[in-house]
Amino acid sequence: MNAGSVFFCAYGGMLFVLLIAVLLYVLKAVAIYDLSAGKRNRWFAFVPIMKSYAAGRAAGSTALGKVAAFFSAVKTVEFAVTLGAFGATFADIVQKADRLLTNGKTVPDNIFDPLQNLLLPLVFAFVLALLNRLLTLVCTCRILRKTSPQMALFDTVISFFLPFLEPLFLFGARRKGENAQ
Repeated sequence: MNAGSVFFCAYGGMLFVLLIAVLLYVLKAVAIYDLSAGKRNRWFAFVPIMKSYAAGRAAGSTALGKVAAFFSAVKTVEFAVTLGAFGATFADIVQKADRLLTNGKTVPDNIFDPLQNLLLPLVFAFVLALLNRLLTLVCTCRILRKTSPQMALFDTVISFFLPFLEPLFLFGARRKGENAQ
């Protein structure tokens, strides 16, 4: 196997996953947009942070939408700050190791100790992401209860463990909602 085929396989696979992610994002946005019929600012369903707000409103609770949008915004900002701090710290470690190796010295075992300082922000980011996910699932469950009450909880639990199914369930709820009207 030559380098070109490895490159093609790696980046082709990443491109495929990216395309699937975009498709699922659009499916979920269209579903929330359609389920928000009759409400103002339905187009919020297509804006990443505001999609949480639109989902909360589609679920029947503006307050839930506001809280979900707030957690989504905080999670996004916190993730960006943590990622930036991690990148800067890692770049600093690489520069120190490069200087040591260039001068013929060995790299000490404790060179990665500064990364331990990022453990708390990473845990905080994980907790925020989990809270955001749970709020999203509450919105999803409330939306699904409107169209198929008997399957709403099951679909929501499945969506927690297999998140890529959530847009499909919501898109199906959109279709059921159209048939009911």
